[in-house]
Amino acid sequence: MSRFLFFALLTFAPLLHARADGVEIRQRYKDGFRYKQQVTIAQESSVSTGLTNTTTKSDTAFDLESTATMTQQGNGNVMSVEVRYTKIVMSVDRDGKVFRFDSAMPGEQSMAGPLQTLAGLPGRGFNLIINEHGAVVSIDASNVAVSTMASANRVTATSFREMFEPESIKRIVAQTMICSPKGMIPKINDSWPLSQELMLPGIGKLTVTGNYTLAGMAESEGIQCAKIAVDGTYAQEPTAKKLDLTDNDRFDTLSRQMNLKLDGSTLTGSILFDPAISFPRELNITQTINITAKIPDGTANVIKMPIKQTISVKLVEMSEVRPQ
Repeated sequence: MSRFLFFALLTFAPLLHARADGVEIRQRYKDGFRYKQQVTIAQESSVSTGLTNTTTKSDTAFDLESTATMTQQGNGNVMSVEVRYTKIVMSVDRDGKVFRFDSAMPGEQSMAGPLQTLAGLPGRGFNLIINEHGAVVSIDASNVAVSTMASANRVTATSFREMFEPESIKRIVAQTMICSPKGMIPKINDSWPLSQELMLPGIGKLTVTGNYTLAGMAESEGIQCAKIAVDGTYAQEPTAKKLDLTDNDRFDTLSRQMNLKLDGSTLTGSILFDPAISFPRELNITQTINITAKIPDGTANVIKMPIKQTISVKLVEMSEVRPQ
């Protein structure tokens, strides 16, 4: 935290200027610096048929360390970011039956049940290549051993894929990398487009469109930051080809017969961006996805599957990496 105090001294003057002339919103990793972040994901989902109801809640907490290094690629410079999981805690409550894993408590692993495969995650991670515009060029996630984790237990396979597959990681990074359009320095109440996409098994591609808006200024642990409001709406883009995200042909065929659809699905939240270090100090996003489907039994019965996910990311330390 001592390194943060140094950057806090640089914050006040730029923000006085920013109120009148705008705030440059362009997240950048700084060459030779280490970023420590806490990531918390809470998700609640349920399945209701009108006759039976099941509810699943999960809470996941990561501690991440990212080290940024400037490298040469092609005709320009890119940022190579090595990301490592240093701690992970996850709990799943499925209709009152609770499984829990904590990498800091190896003696409690018998409680983990289907989460036990997470034991191999701390110390591993992935590598990102980010261009000068803040876009992810490539990702190497081989160290995460995704395929082993995803296939170890059918109960947690989908969840592990969603969190640890290279494409999922790339999407999550893209969602959390905050940059206004090139050449735009937003002023308070200025907005710019939000556009993201993801794939869900049996449904296809989901797109979320909306806006980022520079809402004003707010404090993060005493440091003045630009507050960016996030507001988007999900839409479904039907896919013409068969999905193979679950390695389960029967599920895929059945899901098509059920005519899965979205209804009232949104993404909202806020980001506290510190222009003095060109990096967000806090991110809080809530995604609500409401899925409805027909029961393929010849009746008009409907299944309702609401999913609510809250993602919080906090920068807890930024420090210069000293040569060994």
